Amino acid sequence: MFIATSLDHGTATNFALNIASPDPIPGVCGPRKRVLFEVRFDAQRCMHANYIGKGETEVPGEAELLLPPYSGFEVVSVPNFDEPKPDDEFYTIVLKAMHDNKGLVGEDVPVARWH
Repeated sequence: MFIATSLDHGTATNFALNIASPDPIPGVCGPRKRVLFEVRFDAQRCMHANYIGKGETEVPGEAELLLPPYSGFEVVSVPNFDEPKPDDEFYTIVLKAMHDNKGLVGEDVPVARWH
């Protein structure tokens, strides 16, 4: 599945608020944290990101970047999840997208447990 990103912070926040609940999932996990991922790109063109312009997405006026499955990222910063936040605020994890997804991410790098 592709990773869809929004170029507009408000669009990303609204999307996350509409689909992500901090409520527990019975039998799976307790209360959850709301998290946004901020993806940063170098000035050098990212070779595996596809720009989808306004008028080409399902959301009127929205533009986005699509990243292929297993895209490589470097973690830049992680917030303190012990610091409480209101339900309508997000913790932000900052990532740096790899330039071309080649050679920088090895085969032995762990992936999310749901893969």
